[in-house]
Amino acid sequence: MERCLKEGSDALLIELEEGLALYDGVALGLQWKDFYLKVEEFINLFEDLDSEEEELFSEALVGDFYSSPESLCKSLLSIKEQYGTETAERMFSFATLFHDTTIRTVWDLYNYCKSRRLHFASMLYLIPIYAKGDKRIDDDDLINELSWCIEKVAVHVTTAFNAMLQCRCLPDFEATIHQDGILEFSDAYTQLEDVFLEPVRMTECDLLEFDKNIRKELLRRSSSSKLFSRDEFDANLYNMSVYFVDYGISKNPLYLEIKKLADDVLHYLHDDFEIAIPESDFRKICHKYPSLVLYKDMSGYYEVTASRYPFFRIGEIYYSTILFFQRYIVNAINRSLERKKKFQVDSGFIFEKRVVDLVKGYGFEYRKTCKRIEHKEFDVVCVKDGCIYNFQCKNNYINVQKIDTNWIKTAAQKHCTLARAYDKALKKEYNREDMLKQELGMDRIESFVITRFPVITPNQRVVSFNIMPVYLEKGLFEIR
Repeated sequence: MERCLKEGSDALLIELEEGLALYDGVALGLQWKDFYLKVEEFINLFEDLDSEEEELFSEALVGDFYSSPESLCKSLLSIKEQYGTETAERMFSFATLFHDTTIRTVWDLYNYCKSRRLHFASMLYLIPIYAKGDKRIDDDDLINELSWCIEKVAVHVTTAFNAMLQCRCLPDFEATIHQDGILEFSDAYTQLEDVFLEPVRMTECDLLEFDKNIRKELLRRSSSSKLFSRDEFDANLYNMSVYFVDYGISKNPLYLEIKKLADDVLHYLHDDFEIAIPESDFRKICHKYPSLVLYKDMSGYYEVTASRYPFFRIGEIYYSTILFFQRYIVNAINRSLERKKKFQVDSGFIFEKRVVDLVKGYGFEYRKTCKRIEHKEFDVVCVKDGCIYNFQCKNNYINVQKIDTNWIKTAAQKHCTLARAYDKALKKEYNREDMLKQELGMDRIESFVITRFPVITPNQRVVSFNIMPVYLEKGLFEIR
């Protein structure tokens, strides 16, 4: 199976390279850049809505805005009231790109854009590599002409890579080919969070919610009403010094250098979102900050999807967005902090609190008194329906963003190594179950390992945090 999947992926990537080679790289690159800016704007319009905003948008979100003018008007009016006429007009032109697809509602489009965001971003880097021809397309035909790059190639290559990993990690993994040619796998691997981004050890949101020592009065808040702004960026950059004060960030050389870099880069910020730097100026910035890699000439699909450089090149201009740049900074700071033992330990405690917070929402009663029994420590112990639930929490890092068929062996070894370690951790919990039964006076107990980073394992009692809500909703923790 693995050989067939690899051959299929290789063929698709050749098709992608040959297909994009027909187009004018600069013209198509600029079109895709503008399209991607609208993707990010559209996603952020509907992300983290408060109750008042959700009520405002609720009716517009579910109406068929292509066949129902009334629903479309409500969508546009809602956006206009919140963010102004220009934003509403951009979102209207963006939505019309999907007229000939199966997407019917604003909510459909929102979920689609979230699930394809990383693939859309990869195209920003792939087009300059592959597009060397002279073919041009109208802006209105962009999705009709190039959606195959996402749906036929990117999605399938990612699925194939995950299936190849599962082949090596799951002894009973198999595939079924249906009459319509659809390939169905016996297991699914979900490597991204519910917002379709890679998991990280500990975010600022985690600290804000679960760390009582955060001095919230020191946090800066943006005064801008825009979706994106320099003011918000500056506030976020400053707030890192508040969130990560316990890890010495104010004296962290990387953080200090990034603050200087931000001033230089954001000199080229346009409309509070797009960053465009001429080649000569960009080279000067790179020379000034040699330890910060802002751009790299890449050779193909696998290298692009494994990277997170903040700038891409179209012609003689280097482009980024304020979101790209901010994500680059967050990732760089996190990698720097992860070297600190205190950060690793604290992120483990925060993860336990996230697990507690999640299960409490499904009727589990957290028993804090069971944290330590007879000098033995337990991560998260809960009770529900007369049964004890013992959750051992693991925060071991695993790379879920790298997709490369040449990396399959290394990736599979990492998954299998962690799977064996988690099996041992479970056996340890089984041997300690009587302590919890005696402490709580109950006979029934279920033990599980919850992993922060998704690990492929045949053990049903090792559950990735990103799919834990599915287990909770379906009652899959009660499997004995």
